[in-house]
Amino acid sequence: MPSATWIISLVELVYYIPFSIVVLYLLYRNFGILHGVLGYIYLSSYMLLQIISSGMILSAGQNGTPSITALIIQSVGLVSLLLSTDSFFTVA
Repeated sequence: MPSATWIISLVELVYYIPFSIVVLYLLYRNFGILHGVLGYIYLSSYMLLQIISSGMILSAGQNGTPSITALIIQSVGLVSLLLSTDSFFTVA
């Protein structure tokens, strides 16, 4: 039976890959607005870090132990999420 970490990483990949297409489209649409584009840049970097860390966890296998690097990348990605939220609130 797969571990809970492996299943959560699989669900994250299923969620973040299609959502990244939407964010990249919004980044393209709002590229002229300086404050608006910063939020989308931070959000796209957050999603990229989540996709990378989930892929690293999935590569460990269903019963394998995820690497420390993958867990650190997943935790560091939260900084980008906080920065994107701050940037969106600054625009509003």
